[in-house]
Amino acid sequence: WATQDIHGPCTAMAYRAERTGKDFVIEASPDGDSWQQLRVAHLHRAEACIHAGVYACSPTGPGFEVAFSGLRIAGAED
Repeated sequence: WATQDIHGPCTAMAYRAERTGKDFVIEASPDGDSWQQLRVAHLHRAEACIHAGVYACSPTGPGFEVAFSGLRIAGAED
């Protein structure tokens, strides 16, 4: 479920996901320093290894454009 909206014009955003068992927390940050929780999910069938990727969609109809500039996958020790 979504727990927060991102308000106002936004030209760049960093996202991070944290997994604890079968629970996942997704957070966003406009500056990489202050993080806001966006989603909490529990995947009942989450195995030890899961496949994940990035995805964007428009909440209000056609015309939404997005560009992904990087992806870093790190373990808890990073």
